[in-house]
Amino acid sequence: MNADDVVASLPSASADALRCELRPGETVAWAEVPFSRDSAGDFAARIGRVLLTIAFLLFFSAFAGQIALVAVGATVWWRALPHLALPVVLLGFTWAIWRARAASRRLAASSVLAVTDQRVLRVATWPAQSVRSIEARDITEVYCWIVSEQCGNVRLAGSAASSEANALMYVPNPRACEAAIRALQARSNGG
Repeated sequence: MNADDVVASLPSASADALRCELRPGETVAWAEVPFSRDSAGDFAARIGRVLLTIAFLLFFSAFAGQIALVAVGATVWWRALPHLALPVVLLGFTWAIWRARAASRRLAASSVLAVTDQRVLRVATWPAQSVRSIEARDITEVYCWIVSEQCGNVRLAGSAASSEANALMYVPNPRACEAAIRALQARSNGG
């Protein structure tokens, strides 16, 4: 697969954003749209899904219980208001988890990760246009952590400590990404 095919395989918005950031003569060796934290099979995301399910169940059971309390035990509806606090808190908790998951999915869908013949790029178009570029000369080590069968995190160590700030997170087919970065690193070191 040549460099044009790599970019053409991306969704059109991601491909356009990546093309805008390429330098003259720069070619793409590897590019993918990352998974969201949810779809990556990340443990924290699985816990979030479990908590969301529990919150829904608790909300509906607590709400039904409070309605029963109002119907049976409280002759005046305002006496039951303090008892409605639990369903309201659970609804807020559920909404917060849902919003975080939606934001994670939207950020992943509007991002592209790429390895070129000169650098490693992460281009995002939401919530605002942002580009993170790590030059080949700044990469001294590459580490790959597998999150699930088809997803992993590729961390780059160099002048800065290895952290999420200089990592490609939730990368599809992380071994191919790691191989592309190692080839870039070898070229920059004259190997």
